[in-house]
Amino acid sequence: AGKYLGAFSSAKLTKCEPNIVKYLGITLLPQAGVALGMANKAVVSLEGGDLVLNITLFAVLVYEIVGPFLTKISLLKAGEIQPEHRKSARDEHRAKMEAESEQIQMDIPPIEEHLAAEDEPTIEAPRDTE
Repeated sequence: AGKYLGAFSSAKLTKCEPNIVKYLGITLLPQAGVALGMANKAVVSLEGGDLVLNITLFAVLVYEIVGPFLTKISLLKAGEIQPEHRKSARDEHRAKMEAESEQIQMDIPPIEEHLAAEDEPTIEAPRDTE
């Protein structure tokens, strides 16, 4: 909350664009290097430093997992980046398989054409060979 409020208030005081004021704090979430350094210092300096380290490590874990996703959303909403118009690999594979299936179906003539081309089979009676 501190990073967000600090970025929000400083962007507001410096009269930045509304998009920057609104989304700058969220883009700072995944930057955890300073937090790790301070937590390491707390282990050495404070009596309850281990607790501080554990809480900080958990917060860093959460921020590093969720932060990049939130940063991307914030940058998209602020208009700083354009959405990627990519498909997932699963969708690309499905489209490729459908195209190949259609090609195979075009290469194989329908069974009706094959049967129509042949004469109807005639059944011959067995001959007596006496």
